[in-house]
Amino acid sequence: MAENLAYLPAVNCVKPDSTYLPHYYIYGYDDTNVKIAITTSNYNMYGVLYDWKAAMKACPKGWHLPSDTEWKHLEKSLGMTQTQADDIFPAYRGTDQGSKMKNTVGWINNGNGTNISGFSALPGGFRFANGNFGFVEDFGYWWSSEERSDEYAWSRGLYYKTNNVYRSASFKENGFCVRCLLD
Repeated sequence: MAENLAYLPAVNCVKPDSTYLPHYYIYGYDDTNVKIAITTSNYNMYGVLYDWKAAMKACPKGWHLPSDTEWKHLEKSLGMTQTQADDIFPAYRGTDQGSKMKNTVGWINNGNGTNISGFSALPGGFRFANGNFGFVEDFGYWWSSEERSDEYAWSRGLYYKTNNVYRSASFKENGFCVRCLLD
């Protein structure tokens, strides 16, 4: 997919009552009305933010949430070495692969990329596990399907100030964007 997933079966308030169910969020929207949520500019620009449980179920039939290995494949196809792709520290890896994934518009302070990959990344920000939203136009984060532990799953991030790609084990209750791969 060349855009963030916008599948929204429900929308949850920013402070959910359960950490055991999938949750769906629209950046900056603090209500549960799906019909109103899909009219917001953040929904239309950035799609939906999913906690990891929701991300695991969000892709349509015939598509899947990419694994950490599939993310590495993309990064290596853009010139990252295997060693860089496998690195955890530093979390920002590679050279200009992030720039190749960023859209040519939409990032603050001219943090735009070349988008030669066709990934068209936009900085949709994220939802913290504590219920706060942050960093729209600064950061974009996307889930992978692979767990690092019971509480953490691998994710990818892009930042307007950098040209490389962030790889992290992120708290599963965070709300990140989703890209799906064709099976």
